[in-house]
Amino acid sequence: MLVDGPWLAGQRWSDLVRARSSRRRFHPGPLDAEARAGLEAALAAAPPGPFGSAVRPVPVEATPEDPDALRGLGTYGFIRGASAFLVGAVRRGPRDLEDLGFVGEWLVLAATGLGLGTCWLGGTFARSRFAAAAGVADDETVPAVIALGHPTERHGLVERAVRAVARSSRRLPPEALFFDGAPDRPLDPAEGVGP
Repeated sequence: MLVDGPWLAGQRWSDLVRARSSRRRFHPGPLDAEARAGLEAALAAAPPGPFGSAVRPVPVEATPEDPDALRGLGTYGFIRGASAFLVGAVRRGPRDLEDLGFVGEWLVLAATGLGLGTCWLGGTFARSRFAAAAGVADDETVPAVIALGHPTERHGLVERAVRAVARSSRRLPPEALFFDGAPDRPLDPAEGVGP
């Protein structure tokens, strides 16, 4: 489900897919008012997961009123200066991780359209601290969080090392990743996706 909103900024969803890359270094400080409003609108418009799991992305952010809100959450040095995190809370059940991934990636692309940098974290964050900050229920789990902020111009040493190990610059072509209604019908990358 593709939804038009301020995060598209005249782009198509397929443009955002091409533009997006993981960012691990951010300018410190809270999100500006425009980015915060856009993020709130994206959270309100986010589609449900395709398999019906209860996904609850919870924003945890530093604000002008509480600039230290993120202190002590812990990303083991992989993230520097993030202004906010989306804590991916999901009720445990069949295909819960797929639903969380779908909703989370939709929000990552919306954040990209808002000019924000993002980075998925799955194993390099203090899970219990993020769960506590987000008020996660007993029947929910937190398999991932997404760091958000205004990215720095330069990639740091850790960021370059992670990109090299993950081979981030060697993406599969879109027709190998995306399909049009059925897995045997590759999506034509020339047509793009969405508004």
